[in-house]
Amino acid sequence: MRTKLQNDCFALEAQPSRVEQVFLRYQGQRFLLGDLIYHFKYWQQAGASSFHQVFLPTLRWNCRQAIREGKIADKGFCRLVYDLSSENRLQVCCSFTADREVTIGFYCWGLKPPENVTGLRLLPGVYSGYTLRPGLTALFRFAYSESKGPGQAALAVDQTRCWFGTTRTAYQYLCLSFPPAYKDGVFRVHRGETVTGKLLISQARPDIWNPVFKEEEYASEEKLEFLPPRYPYSLYLDYFSTFARQPSLWVPLGKGMGLYHVGYYGHLTRVKRGGPYGYACQGRPLRYRQLAEWLEKKRPGLSHFQENTRQLEIAWGNGTNAMVAYALLLLGKPWSVSRGREIVQAILRFGFLISRGPLSGAWWGAYNVDRKRFQDHYGGQQLFLPDQGLVNHFLARAALDGFVPVSLVQEAIERNVNFLERLERKFGWFPNAVSSDGQIGYSREGVLYRQPVAPGIALVAQSLVMLARLSGEKKFLRTAERIIQQHLLPLFARNDFGCLEYDHAGHDSSGACLLLVSLAEYLNCPGARLREEISYWQERIFWHLMSFRHEYDFFPYLHSFNAVGWGGVSVNKFGFLHGFTPGSSQGEYALHLRYDYGYGLWKTGETNPVLPAYPALVNYLNHLTYHQFINPKLKKGFGGLTEHVAMRTYVQDTTHILHSTPLPMILLLRRSREEKRFWEPLGGYEARS
Repeated sequence: MRTKLQNDCFALEAQPSRVEQVFLRYQGQRFLLGDLIYHFKYWQQAGASSFHQVFLPTLRWNCRQAIREGKIADKGFCRLVYDLSSENRLQVCCSFTADREVTIGFYCWGLKPPENVTGLRLLPGVYSGYTLRPGLTALFRFAYSESKGPGQAALAVDQTRCWFGTTRTAYQYLCLSFPPAYKDGVFRVHRGETVTGKLLISQARPDIWNPVFKEEEYASEEKLEFLPPRYPYSLYLDYFSTFARQPSLWVPLGKGMGLYHVGYYGHLTRVKRGGPYGYACQGRPLRYRQLAEWLEKKRPGLSHFQENTRQLEIAWGNGTNAMVAYALLLLGKPWSVSRGREIVQAILRFGFLISRGPLSGAWWGAYNVDRKRFQDHYGGQQLFLPDQGLVNHFLARAALDGFVPVSLVQEAIERNVNFLERLERKFGWFPNAVSSDGQIGYSREGVLYRQPVAPGIALVAQSLVMLARLSGEKKFLRTAERIIQQHLLPLFARNDFGCLEYDHAGHDSSGACLLLVSLAEYLNCPGARLREEISYWQERIFWHLMSFRHEYDFFPYLHSFNAVGWGGVSVNKFGFLHGFTPGSSQGEYALHLRYDYGYGLWKTGETNPVLPAYPALVNYLNHLTYHQFINPKLKKGFGGLTEHVAMRTYVQDTTHILHSTPLPMILLLRRSREEKRFWEPLGGYEARS
């Protein structure tokens, strides 16, 4: 019996009694594409914890094709077709035909990537793949058409979490999923109805994280689409204003000072573990690093415990009170301007800027109101590098835009810059976290930061740029340029754009947003000498950010039942997947709702109008109107119902001000009123908004 099939780039070996193998053919050698774990894996209840894996026993050959097929119990019939008729591509087509009406969800063709690849990108609903060695990348795309309706599978990641930790997974497999690009959901398939899906696998030379793949994909699109908003931006801002004025969100800190606390959990169904308060073990909240020590039978101290308390955060990866202050000042209402100034006063006067010790000049990330102590976002006593630059950025923006006196913030930023420069002198680079004793700190997983992370370094350079703009002194700009050349550009050259969410490795889209903001602030600075080089990397990182964007709406209204209790119409088109870390579930199946996506696009469009940043911004803001301020039954009235659009049955029932502050929407509306020509690149779309 025939056992092999090949074209110029791929080879297939298959026998009826075992799972087939696919190889890449490259420069006279063969490389295993990965281990095929199953043909078909299905479940019949949304969010089910039990699955059935199926091996398809029948193998047939048809010209340049190999066909696997078989019955799925009493549910239906599944077929896999390997098509090598193209000389340089492999198509894997799956189909499931129901024998009777059945409610089902499934993964098809679960492929485990090879070990020790040099680059790995596994994201649901957008292109994925891995680089096996320099010059050899396996690129996975998929065929999907919104016009064909919901009976389609799409590229996804089959993964399950490890038994401990919120950012670890036991495994990650590439697959086609139904519902499309969804995790653990189900859908009703009628008798005789067929669900289809197609993977398109090709070889490529660039590294998998090279943004050229997204740029090519975007160039091939036939037209520019817009997602109509669910309701007008003016109404969105009214709802935000109602929410932001809730007294219980606000914590006074003295005369003329106050901050918002992180938010409310458990509003819809039940209290969830995770989030900003760490992980619960035997009913006790723990920080991630200390949980790992506990499980490794080390002796933890009492300081390892933290409480689920009111926490005031001036900075972390999601957003900051400093950001909220800037947005409220821009909003321009008497109440919002007053509150924005109270936040700025609290940041500067309450004690967040450390006055002595090894961390002198650094910003604390948070304050525990009930225990009356400064701490980091996860309850510990270490400081994260991105926090420093985020606070500096929004304080400086408030001053540069004329809302607060320059002298009020310049001194504080200069003290923080002195701390950042001491870090470099001490370590020779910029570690992403620093412990209270001044030594290199840990990620939230408890992994020591042994390598630089691009967004934090970019924010260091940006702090110096903002100080140069505030003070008018070029020496700060020259130092920023040295840091960019010495520490940041080598990372960019490796497509190592890093992550922001205090994870120790990998890539995420929010980190790309802050890179874009930092590069735009540099380009806006008079006397900048690296404009050409920075403009080039701004373009590269813009396409990197866009590579996380969903271009299809996989979940029409029919899918909303998979997330009971949410109260929204599930729309994911033009939303951005949050993150990915190898071996991790950070941001798994989540399109985050946060200020930095719109803000990064805004700043990019402001400095590089050639890039399609403004259309992407409008589409993202329209996407928000389907997911924020939609449920009047929340305990606190209209609010940000969730911090992400979950593409799975899980709902993070979080209401807090940081995720819900519409900074980029406020900026866009201010500019559209002031500059009529602003809308021309959008084709007059303001009439539809």
